[in-house]
Parts: sequence; structure tokens; C-alpha cells
Amino acid sequence: MFAPLPIARDVYPHAISDFRASPFGEVFVVAALLSWILAIFFQFRTLAAAINPVDKVTGQNTAKGVFFSGDLFLFGFIEAFFYSNVKALQTVPSQIKRLPADEDQLIEELTLERMKLAYILAMKAARSKYSSRFTMAWLACSFVLGLFDAIK
Repeated sequence: MFAPLPIARDVYPHAISDFRASPFGEVFVVAALLSWILAIFFQFRTLAAAINPVDKVTGQNTAKGVFFSGDLFLFGFIEAFFYSNVKALQTVPSQIKRLPADEDQLIEELTLERMKLAYILAMKAARSKYSSRFTMAWLACSFVLGLFDAIK
């Protein structure tokens, strides 16, 4: 996706020339630029983490999300770059106490987690799909502009 950056200095005059040549050129230059920007945006959004999307799940009764454990570790700026001695903020016995007491609660908790994972999967798949589509649009527009440049 960043392949055009090293040759941007060479591509820019052609894009400006195509843009000024006709309304056809304007449309394709704008479409190529916009689809390239959106493809990059969706690529990064696909990689972004979705943290505990419990608010996306409806119909939960008593599930608390005990299996998420998002508060179990605390990572700071330095830990994001280097391996460190970060330790769990809770102990194994304290985690065991949070587990559901009966089978119905356990099923509800596991169903909540399954639905959250399904949301994350669907969201990432949609973002990946749109990234691919905008990449194809960018390549198609760039190809058409290349042909347009070769013809004139």
C-alpha cells in the first residue's frame, strides 16, 4: 500500500496532468487518491484491537464477562515495546472465585464470550473486505490513468 510513496515525485506531474486534461481525468485521479487513502485506513482498522465489545451483545441477563479478564495485566508505554516483568494484578484463587457457581451461569458467561468473539471476527472480516475492495479500486483507477497517460 505504501509502494507509491517512493515514486510519488514521478507520479505527481502525471496525476496533475491527467486531472487537468479532462473531467474523466479528474474523476479517476480523485477516485484513485480516495480509494488509496481508504484502503490504508481500513488496513490499519483491521489490525486494531477490539477490546471487550460487551456493549455490542444484547439480551444478556446476569453475565458479567468473567472470562474476559481485561483488568488482569497493566501494560505501560515501555511494556508495549519491550518484554518486561509485568505480573498479574490478581491471583489464581481470586480468579477462581469470580467463576460462575452453577451450570446455567457458566453457559451464559460462555455464550457472552462466544458472541463477543463473533462480533470481533465479523468486524475484522468486514474491515478486511473493504480494505481489499478499496485496494482493487485504487489499482483499477491507477491502471486506467496509466492507459490515459499512454494514449495522450
